[in-house]
Amino acid sequence: MNLSEFRRTYDLVDRDGFLETFRAPFLLVNTTDPDRASKEKGGKAAEVWSKSTILSNRSNGSGTLISAVFPLGEPGRKGGEATLTIGRSNENDIPIPNPSISRRHARIDRDASWETFSLADVGSSYGTTLNGAPLPPKQAHRLQNGTTVVFGQVAFCTFFSPGDFFNFLHILDASKEKE
Repeated sequence: MNLSEFRRTYDLVDRDGFLETFRAPFLLVNTTDPDRASKEKGGKAAEVWSKSTILSNRSNGSGTLISAVFPLGEPGRKGGEATLTIGRSNENDIPIPNPSISRRHARIDRDASWETFSLADVGSSYGTTLNGAPLPPKQAHRLQNGTTVVFGQVAFCTFFSPGDFFNFLHILDASKEKE
């Protein structure tokens, strides 16, 4: 789901309504415009990134910064996977089509109570950092609200609780009003 869709929902409801609608945490993925060839191949990555929201039109030589939002499931609903995969391949739950992202790069696991989420690099080529520190391969580390993660060389992500994601959207709106 892209950031614009969440902003539309945010505009229609108050904080309590947002928290009732979105009960699971989010992973906000910011990256440079994914490889156009990957988009043209189709699949989940093309669907997600073709609808992504441009956050900045500034080019740093790597492309335009774009963002996509990934809810990490919904408690109480059937089909909520306990493990979500992240990688370059379309088969991943969170596809990030970039050469510095391995086909299977990392995974996010959740416990049955939906209160604890952890991240593990599954042995990627370019690695993963968690709050600026390299994440040793195949060792799970707990995600906490505001945790920052970098996959490979291009994907900067933030783990948000639903309440703090609502606050983030509020900050985005306030910054747009100042422009």
